Amino acid sequence: MSMSGFDWQRMSATLSELAASLSRETTRSPEEMKSILRQRAAELARTSAPRDESMLDLVTVSIGAQRFAFEASYVRETLLVERLVALPGVPSFIGGIVFIRGEVVSVVDLRTLLALPSPPPHGRQWVLVLTSRGMTFGVLADALHGIAQFVRSAIDETYPRLPAGRTTYIKGSAPDQILLIDAAALIHDEALVVRDED
Repeated sequence: MSMSGFDWQRMSATLSELAASLSRETTRSPEEMKSILRQRAAELARTSAPRDESMLDLVTVSIGAQRFAFEASYVRETLLVERLVALPGVPSFIGGIVFIRGEVVSVVDLRTLLALPSPPPHGRQWVLVLTSRGMTFGVLADALHGIAQFVRSAIDETYPRLPAGRTTYIKGSAPDQILLIDAAALIHDEALVVRDED
């Protein structure tokens, strides 16, 4: 394969950022530690108590002014990041990558994917790490609100008002106008898988 036109300087800069990201991940802020402990406590509560199938555990976040929710069973963990490592040549909905204990996780920007009218974020952001059947990636959020329980029958499965073609990943709406993301559809959509080209 010809390497003509390859931007070695840009790749070197990217590798330097990756190395810096690895060194940063060993130090966690008190806020991040509290988030991890809350997650572990919630997980222990879910596994020790009998499951009520009529209830739905949702992790709720905000992206701009809109609140979203993900079924907690798909959320492996959450973390607060200073910034993502940008990658050249990827689709615009890929915000970048983040290192989590040595694992490289690509991060999807729902702001771009769903064509949300919210302005670009500033400062630190939350990453929700979603996983299902061996597939893992992250989703960016401006704010993390925690875990909430809703009665399944309270979920309105009608599509919300989003731009045409952007409702593929919306499962419905929960009370308080919270849009429920179809995490399974998001995780297993082949269109979102970034592959190396020969």
